[in-house]
Amino acid sequence: MTLALVLSKATGALYPAPAEDNKPTLTGFVEFELDGQKKLRLEVAAWVKDNGKKFYSLSAGGISASLFPETNKKSDEHPDYTGTFGNNRELRLAAWKKMSKGPNSQPYLSISIEPKTASSTTSAQQTDTSQSQRQTAGMPAPNFDFV
Repeated sequence: MTLALVLSKATGALYPAPAEDNKPTLTGFVEFELDGQKKLRLEVAAWVKDNGKKFYSLSAGGISASLFPETNKKSDEHPDYTGTFGNNRELRLAAWKKMSKGPNSQPYLSISIEPKTASSTTSAQQTDTSQSQRQTAGMPAPNFDFV
């Protein structure tokens, strides 16, 4: 028996992992929408790679992805990182630097995966507070360096 899933839209988060040799720099999850009620959750790990330009190499449940710093960021609503997801790089991956809420807030990357023909911002990103608005409101910006 063969089972085939078409993965097309997901959201998730990546958090800094403890610094250890040969271990991921970031770990987290991504959840793909399967139908109106079910989701497929995959664990994600990311390593910093350098081939002349630093980037993140990700594995989400064994599916490869890459994230590169966005050098042409037009506004706070645009992603801080963009890349591709999937064995044939068929999906667009985007990530934004964020701070978790609460007394023990920590920096993380909010990630979105969509078909490449989709718009560059997600509805979740459009409703979120931008980094400059958080700083103005007294919330700190992420306090560690992402690639």
